[in-house]
Amino acid sequence: MSREVLGGPMVAYVESWSGPPQYGLGGPPDCGTRVYVRDLDSGRLMHDLPSGIKLQPHPSGCEGVGPIEALVTKSDGAVAWIASDWLRRIALGLPYPRYFDLYAAEASGERLVASGTGISPRSLSLAGSTLYWTQEGKPMSATLD
Repeated sequence: MSREVLGGPMVAYVESWSGPPQYGLGGPPDCGTRVYVRDLDSGRLMHDLPSGIKLQPHPSGCEGVGPIEALVTKSDGAVAWIASDWLRRIALGLPYPRYFDLYAAEASGERLVASGTGISPRSLSLAGSTLYWTQEGKPMSATLD
């Protein structure tokens, strides 16, 4: 998966990290995945978001739900991504089916667009203001404002 995508003057990118807390107790989380969108013309950071909203707090304080599988952005800074949701995957029990969340972040805020074991993680695409993905073998779409 490309960890950077362009949409006009916008670049969306993913940052993941793991390791011991840098500042001891109360320091930043020891692991996580975040999505950023930056305007390359002005340098302005448009979005700085965890990869998703956790079902429950991660014991280590990890940010986000898991790694990003697909990422798209528009020229106005709106962004969408599919994340592999590790905690929901584990909560489903053996044999641990892969569980994915599709998120969108727009001027109006962040939202969960779709989730479940049937999302094809690399199926996300964007045409104009329409997101497309495959879920349970069926084509799906939603507006990205």
